[in-house]
Amino acid sequence: MMKKNILLLAMGLLLLSCDSNDITGGSDIYPEPETEKTKPYVTTLYVTTITSTSALCWGEASSNESDRTTTIGVCWNTSENPTTSNSKLSWKGYNNRFSFELSGLQPNTMYYVRAYATNSAGTGYGKNVTFKTLDVSTPSVSTDDIIDITSTTATVSGTITEDGGASITERGICWSYSLEPTILDSKVTSGSGTGSFTATLTGLHPGTEYHARAYATNSKGTAYGNDRSFSTERETFTDQRDGNVYTLQQIGSNQVWMVENLAYLPSVVGPATQSEKTAYYYVYNYHGTDVAKAKATDYYKTYGVLYNWTAAMTACPNGFHLPSDEEWKQMEMHLDMSQSEANKGGLRGTNQGGKLKETGTYHWKNPNEGATNSSGFTALPGGYNLGSFYGIGDWGVWWSSTVSNVFNDCAWGRSLYYNYGGICRGTSYVIYQGKDLYFGYNKEYGYSVRCVRD
Repeated sequence: MMKKNILLLAMGLLLLSCDSNDITGGSDIYPEPETEKTKPYVTTLYVTTITSTSALCWGEASSNESDRTTTIGVCWNTSENPTTSNSKLSWKGYNNRFSFELSGLQPNTMYYVRAYATNSAGTGYGKNVTFKTLDVSTPSVSTDDIIDITSTTATVSGTITEDGGASITERGICWSYSLEPTILDSKVTSGSGTGSFTATLTGLHPGTEYHARAYATNSKGTAYGNDRSFSTERETFTDQRDGNVYTLQQIGSNQVWMVENLAYLPSVVGPATQSEKTAYYYVYNYHGTDVAKAKATDYYKTYGVLYNWTAAMTACPNGFHLPSDEEWKQMEMHLDMSQSEANKGGLRGTNQGGKLKETGTYHWKNPNEGATNSSGFTALPGGYNLGSFYGIGDWGVWWSSTVSNVFNDCAWGRSLYYNYGGICRGTSYVIYQGKDLYFGYNKEYGYSVRCVRD
């Protein structure tokens, strides 16, 4: 019985010894399996906020807890399955969901984009997502207020409400004498980008109508706002001889005319007193010789003085002169009369006279054909003296300094008529030595004077 107990005790000790070795050294006998390394699992979610040159791409990535993602990003190309060797954006670190803004894209172009993530096992990609950038259009522009107008400057404002899908590289105001100016005309720039802006136009001519438009330029081209017109303030001139004040009007690029008929009156006679060589001055419907009484008449105050040619040649104040026939032609051609038409005598042109005449029928008789006064010349029908006074309300006649015939008894001038939209140069002609010679106007007659600046 004693032997049997000793045997059982020995066997128990042996079993106990085996269990102890298994607990302390089991890792050597039964090693744990290694965790398999895998690339991140990536999803390309969607693309939002698409413009002509940018887009926002969203992605999502996950990886084994024991091998966290070290880099996340997006890559894109114009062909399928872009990789990190193509265009890409990324950052270091782990983030389950992420987004990147793609920039520098081409307008109206199809792109393929994939989200990606990288860990120690490699780079995993999401599926392709396609998107198309917007096409670029020209900006949306408006021309706003025109303020602070002087004789030579004006301030114009504009607003760019839409850039058209591309950056505004230039904006400003352009202007000219004609409708719908462009950047090929005069312009002044005013920064870049959208929003409101102002620009000051300088170097303008006094008493001149201009057209202005705001403009904006992007990669698609240049867009313009609505056409706005304005007129600069007119200059004035005070004749130091008598204190009369005249408004000045720029017509064309280099002519400045008096808007009113000249009213210089050093002496006055009745209409029957005439001469080609002696200077005589007349006031319509006045038959006396009293200068003060002549100046008190409504005719003088409205229409000024009638001069024979000799008086007209020296009547303009210092700094001004009686216009030549060529200077009249220059003005007429500025009003769109052709050179060949301007060289003709008699009635000629189409609506150039209308552009010179004061509008309405307060001074001119009805219908005052074609009168727009678009030139600002404001011609009045002051009549004339042919030994008696005629034509008030019907005719306006003005001298030039140019003799018109070989007899030296006539000079060129211009006349406008209430029932005609053109301009008359001379009244009749004769054939002399085989040539047509227009008479012009007899030097002894009395006509109005408009002075032009030297």
